[in-house]
Amino acid sequence: MRGNRTGGMLITPRTRRFVLRHLAIAAGLTTIFAMAPVLAANSDYQIAVVYPADDQAIRENTGAVSVRVSVSPGLHSSHQVEIRLDGRVVLSGRGSSVSLTNVDRGLHAVSGVLIDETGTVISRSSAVTFHMLRVAKGKT
Repeated sequence: MRGNRTGGMLITPRTRRFVLRHLAIAAGLTTIFAMAPVLAANSDYQIAVVYPADDQAIRENTGAVSVRVSVSPGLHSSHQVEIRLDGRVVLSGRGSSVSLTNVDRGLHAVSGVLIDETGTVISRSSAVTFHMLRVAKGKT
């Protein structure tokens, strides 16, 4: 059995996932550990975050940023796109871009998900991180 001994207790990967999930639920972070729909097998579709670029620094004191994804070979009429910021859905529908405002300072992750008419995930993009640089409140 794989695991680490901590204080006389054997912690297995399964136990660790159980504890982390319940701590996240208690902290109100259910979207991070929510069970994702099954990825469709043999999908030819790909979704990718086009903007912002990975590890990009965005200097915008209003916290505005546009997020764009691309879908290839093209968005089918029955497909939907989800754009997520820090695991939270900020766009769900047929669009491929969203303008966000008042994004907090710091490191953020954006990703895209392509979903078919049954709710099955067809494709997921890799998460792209960006740094929102804003002047701290009270500073000029």
